[in-house]
Amino acid sequence: MSATQIATGEENDVTLRVYGDKGGLTWSHRDVNSLRLLGKDGVERTLRAGSNSETLHATTRAMCRTPAGHPEGFIEAFANLYLAFASDIRKHTGAGEAPLASPAPISAALRGMAFIEAMVQSSHAGQSWIEVRE
Repeated sequence: MSATQIATGEENDVTLRVYGDKGGLTWSHRDVNSLRLLGKDGVERTLRAGSNSETLHATTRAMCRTPAGHPEGFIEAFANLYLAFASDIRKHTGAGEAPLASPAPISAALRGMAFIEAMVQSSHAGQSWIEVRE
C-alpha cells in the first residue's frame, strides 16, 4: 500500500485499489462518482453514484444527494460524515431514532488510525513489520 498527498503531478489525487481472490475494485478522487469492479474473469463493471441508482445498496443511495450524472463533491462527503456521526449520537444516547445508518462505526475509524500509526512507525523503522494495535 502506498499513501501520499505530495506525489509530484498528482494534484492531491487519492486513489484506492483493493484486490482479493475474487477480483478487485478501484476508486479515484478524480472520478469520485465511479467505482470500478474488476472480476477475476476479466469482466469490468463500473458503478456510478446517484440517489436513483438501483445498483447501489440503500445505505449508499442515502448518502447520495443528487441523481446519477450530477457530480457531488468534497463538501458533500464531509456533510455525510457529520450527518452519520450525529445519527450515531442520537442512536446511542436514546435522543431519537437515527435517520441514517453510519457508513463506518467509530471502531472502524479507530482501527484505521491504528493502521496509519503503524505505517508511520514502520517507515521510521526502515519499513519493518509493525504489529497493529487496536
